[in-house]
Amino acid sequence: MADSWYEAVPGNAGILQGDLILDCPLLVWKQDPIIEGDGKDEELASLFEIVAEDIVVMTQACDLEQGKVTEVVVCAMHRLEEIRSLWAQTQQGAGERAWQKFFEKITSGAVWNIAVINQGEANGIKTPHRIVDFHDISTIPLKYLQKIAAKRGQRLRLRPPYREHLSQSFARYFMRVGLPSSVDSPW
Repeated sequence: MADSWYEAVPGNAGILQGDLILDCPLLVWKQDPIIEGDGKDEELASLFEIVAEDIVVMTQACDLEQGKVTEVVVCAMHRLEEIRSLWAQTQQGAGERAWQKFFEKITSGAVWNIAVINQGEANGIKTPHRIVDFHDISTIPLKYLQKIAAKRGQRLRLRPPYREHLSQSFARYFMRVGLPSSVDSPW
């Protein structure tokens, strides 16, 4: 049997890297904002909307445990089947084998902007495979997130080394360097 990726923690447990929080309210920029006016603060407020997303906490565990942050970095996560459906819409005629190859590319880290976290269960709480989207990053005040988590009750948390593996994937997303030209071949 495979090692469990998750542990269940009570809702009032402190927020930690790798916490999965479902239906979390987030303040995000509107996709197609209508910009009018002269740039006053009131105008800025009209450019945001509140959405509910399933999220995973990305802020380092040590920073959270030692109280070094007041804002928490989170990434949206989606059920694998949702992503598969979107992928199928863009891959006309691609079948099961093509999807499996794409999934293998994601799990190997070859698709740099997303990562897979495994399906799992802990203490009766289940989660399907999920895709973490590094393009969809938000911050949320720690105190507010603690309140949301407590209200939601028991939740899943990625266990070491799985949370560190996700963190490493997130770091690779940020540390990419695009060179203007590649290394010349000596042959």
